[in-house]
Amino acid sequence: CSNYRGLATAGLGLGMALFCCCATPDNATGVAEVPAIQAMPKIDPALEVRQDVESTALEAKSAAPSFGSFTVVLRTQEHATLGLTIDSTSDKAPPMITEISEGAVAKFNKLHPEKAIQPHDVVSAMDDAQTILEVCEKLSGPLGDSVRLTLKRPKEVNLSLSKPGSLGLKLDYNDTSVGAVISELVESGLVAKWNSENASDAVCVGDRIIQLNGDQMSGTDLLGRLRTENTLRLKVLKY
Repeated sequence: CSNYRGLATAGLGLGMALFCCCATPDNATGVAEVPAIQAMPKIDPALEVRQDVESTALEAKSAAPSFGSFTVVLRTQEHATLGLTIDSTSDKAPPMITEISEGAVAKFNKLHPEKAIQPHDVVSAMDDAQTILEVCEKLSGPLGDSVRLTLKRPKEVNLSLSKPGSLGLKLDYNDTSVGAVISELVESGLVAKWNSENASDAVCVGDRIIQLNGDQMSGTDLLGRLRTENTLRLKVLKY
C-alpha cells in the first residue's frame, strides 16, 4: 500500500519485538383552454450550490461516533486524490490515517463537519474491498465518481504498568510508523493482567501504542524505551 494517488504510506515493512518483559397535455379538444406556459424563473446560483451540497451528503446524515465504525460516501470525480497520508505498518490492523491534505476527504470534511474523517481513523473497508490487503490495493487504484469508506474511530486508553514483569506483547513497527501495532498478546504478562482488571478497556491485537510516558515517537524509538524504562504509562488507540 504505497504511493497511491497522493497517499503516502509507511509501507508494510514490519519490525517485530516480543516483549517477554414533473408534463402538459398537447390538445385539450376544446374542453378547456390550456393556460399560457410561464417562463421558468432564473435559478439562484446559491440554490445550485445548496443542491450540490445536499447531493454530496449521500450518507453523511448523522454524526460520526466518538468510538466505533461508521460509513461515508465521498464524491471524488472532481478530485485526483483522497488526500490521505496512511500508516500501514501492520498486516494485523487496517491502514491508519495520519494526515489529511487537499483532496476528496478534505472537501467532504468541510461540507460535513459532523461526520468528518479524522487522523487516527482506520479504513476498514473501501467499496467492495474488505480485507486489509484489498483495502490497500483499492487505495492505490484509480478513483471512480464516488468512494464508499467504512472507518473505525478509536478511543484512547491509558495503561499504567510497572516492571518487573514482561509486557507479554508482540509489536509490529518500523522506523517511521506512528508508535507500534499490537500483533500478538500472550495470556501472561503485565498487559494481560491490566486487561483482566479493566475488561471494558482491554487492549487487543490491532490496537496501537502511540505514546510512552507522554512522548509520541516512532516504532523503533518506542521499542527502545519499552526495553529500558521501568514505569510505563502507555497511551493506546483501541479500535
